[in-house]
Formats: sequence, C-alpha cells, structure tokens
Amino acid sequence: MKYSVVMCTYNGERFIADQIKSILAQTHKVDEILIFDDRSSDNTVRIAEELLAESGISYRITVNEVNKGVARNFIDGMKCAAGDYIFTCDQDDVWKKTKVETFHRHILKTGKMLYFSDGIVVDEHLNRTGSLWKSVKYDQKREDISVTMLKKDIVTGAAMAVSHRLAEMIEDIPESILHDRWCSLIATVNDSIECIRACTFFYRQHSNNVIGAKKLSFSEWIREMGIFNSKKQAEKRHQKADVFCRLKKYCNKNNYARVAQRADFWYGCDRLPVIGRKKAVAFIFGNSLNGNYFRYRTGLISAARDLYFVAVTSGKAKKA
Repeated sequence: MKYSVVMCTYNGERFIADQIKSILAQTHKVDEILIFDDRSSDNTVRIAEELLAESGISYRITVNEVNKGVARNFIDGMKCAAGDYIFTCDQDDVWKKTKVETFHRHILKTGKMLYFSDGIVVDEHLNRTGSLWKSVKYDQKREDISVTMLKKDIVTGAAMAVSHRLAEMIEDIPESILHDRWCSLIATVNDSIECIRACTFFYRQHSNNVIGAKKLSFSEWIREMGIFNSKKQAEKRHQKADVFCRLKKYCNKNNYARVAQRADFWYGCDRLPVIGRKKAVAFIFGNSLNGNYFRYRTGLISAARDLYFVAVTSGKAKKA
C-alpha cells in the first residue's frame, strides 16, 4: 500500500517546518510528499525544499501560476498523487508519529474510500484547547455517520485520507464548500467512509487559520449563521440545493433516491422567495408535516424561520 501526502501552502513559514518534520518522523513512512504553494510571499517554499531535499522521500514542490484557493488547490493536488491513499495536510499542524500507521491498519481491514480521525485542538504553542469532534458536536458512539454526514460537516481535511479512486472520481466541486466536505459527501453516498476513534494529530489554531475550530460566543454564532439575515439564508438554501443536485451523479444505486429527495427538498427551499406566498406557505407546512424539515434541517425552527422570511420577502420577489 502506497501513501501520498498532499500539502497546500500559503505564507506558512512560521509552522511548516514542524509539520514536515512530523510527517518525516512517521513510524510508517509515506511514499511521496507533494506540496502545492499558492504563490507565497515568504520563505515557505525555501524551508520546505531544504527539509525535503535531505529526507530521502520522493517529493515535488509546485508553485501555482495563479492563486487557486484552498479547495481547488487540494483537489488538483490529489489528482497528481500516485499513492493508493492520499493524506491531505495543512501547513501548520503536527502529526503524531503513529498517524499513518493508525490509518494503515484500518485501510487494510476495510478498504473504504475515505477515513478520518479525531484531532487534538491546540493553540499556536501546541497547548491543548479541545478536540475536533467536540468542536463540531460529533458523537461517534451515538450517531449514524451515513445520516450525520449529510446534515453537517464533521470531516476536517487535515484529519482525512482518501483513496486514489475517490480522487479520480471528482469532476467538479461546488464553490460553496471545501475539498474535505465534498470528498466526505461522495464517500458517504457510496457507503465508503469510516471514522477512526483516535486523535492522530495536533490541529493548530492561530490568527491566520483559513478554517478553524474556534468557539464562538452566542452573538458571534448568530452573525456567522446569519439567523436573521434573509439574504444570507437565501444564499445558504441555494448552496445546499446546488451541492445535493451535483452530488446525485456520484451516488451508488442504494443511495440515489435519498440524495435525490434531499436535493428536491433543498431546491424547493431555494425557490421559496419566488413561487408566491401561498405556494411557499403550503411547501413549508407540507414538508413540516411529512418530516422533511426534521430530516434535512433543524425541524420547526427552520420551518418558522422560512415562514418569517417568506412573509418579509415574498412581496418583493417576482414570480419566476
């Protein structure tokens, strides 16, 4: 079994040496390390080159001609990897020395498309502040992953390894989500995802994180979620509809119907502002009674919020 590491970097000189050293120190060695740099203006590339040149491990550092952004950078990088499984890797974390070994044991047993673990959340000085799964409120013992994964994002790219087969499957990615969410959704709708009950790395949080596990205050959470922002809620409904409509083409036969139903529901939610008040109200009440608001969203809270926004916006929108 061959393993690749795909690391995407951007102005990561403060922490990249720690990350690369932790990968090189693995008890089960990786076979190649691929770094894709999004045109860093600091010493990120030089530091990486110096460490990898002395490692004895196959590596390649590519500086992108244009800035691709996180998701596209990782997706393109994964397609360049030669390993049977690909670890996606942030520039500022630190791996436990047994991370690859732990994943390897699970991969040999089950051969799934995607594996993900928990991680220890730390500050920039590696002082523990929590865990990844707790930060996203994921309870591995009680939750059915095939259900939970479609409702919320619990897989962090730094915690996952994907099969070469999954990487080859990906033809597109919705603009509204990141690579880890897209990969985990595709694996889920193919019944090929597995969680590893272990903290295999240190997930470093600092002021320059693109995505993090920071705890928000209630007021910050309200602003972030856009609970009372009709424009932001409309954008979220549209994004959900786009994601699940695109996801249908990646499903196996067993999961197509449930993904199609979810896509139809979100498409209906997306059209609430333009179908007229009576039809919108009928949609909300009908999908509350049949349980869709409970299956796919947060139940009566989401239904009530949609009713409120229909009342506020339906008079302003023209019928499509």
